[in-house]
Amino acid sequence: MSVSDVSKTFVTSNGRQVDALAQTNIDIERGSFVAVVGRSGCGKSTLLRLLAGLEAPTTGSISINGAADAGRSVRYVFQSYGDSLFPWLTVGKNIEFGLRHAHGDRRALRSLGADARETLVENHLDEVGLSGRASHFPSELSGGMQQRLAIARALASGPDILLLDEPFSAVDALSRANMQDLLLRIWQERKLTVAFVTHDIDEALYLADRVIVMKEHGGGIGEDIAVNLPRPRDQVATRELPEFLAMRRHILELVLRGAQ
Repeated sequence: MSVSDVSKTFVTSNGRQVDALAQTNIDIERGSFVAVVGRSGCGKSTLLRLLAGLEAPTTGSISINGAADAGRSVRYVFQSYGDSLFPWLTVGKNIEFGLRHAHGDRRALRSLGADARETLVENHLDEVGLSGRASHFPSELSGGMQQRLAIARALASGPDILLLDEPFSAVDALSRANMQDLLLRIWQERKLTVAFVTHDIDEALYLADRVIVMKEHGGGIGEDIAVNLPRPRDQVATRELPEFLAMRRHILELVLRGAQ
């Protein structure tokens, strides 16, 4: 993914212009894991929505795999799992919706036959630890399970790039740690490119190859930090490494100072 001289300005209902993201340049290498941190209102989610094609840049350009139109190669997981799921569909039917994109359309998916579709659905559910839940509705799942379902549905379409906007913020600490490790496993197995927005500096360092620290008030990128911690990561050992603690302190100072 390549972001070239991109900015975003919104116009409020009373005609006032709000600069949500100042001129920004960034290249994200294929197969890398990039986390974006910063204060509320700094433009983290705006940047992610621009990458997803949910917003158009005011200036500049964004290319995915060398093309302006990302097509089906990009999928977005929202902070609220309710925004990513269809509550009136079963868990299995939510996965099938994602599978339609991987197979072109509903007709192509149905041509596989019921048994093949059921196997595909169960494979995707098994990948995120939701085996045997296909007949349930999202409301019958815990919050953590619903977010895992949202990730599974996004993955069912076979994307190259996964964009996640604070996906674990609404789950408890233990579930959050488990989902971080789940995401890392999926990223490595599928060789995805991931951009991950979070307020949690520890989470960013634990997951990512790079941490982008945003300036406050939509000021763009303050600092781009390489995270050269060994993999596989461990929830206890990694967080106790002197390098982890030093980077954590540095990023915290940047955020508190508005990323300078």
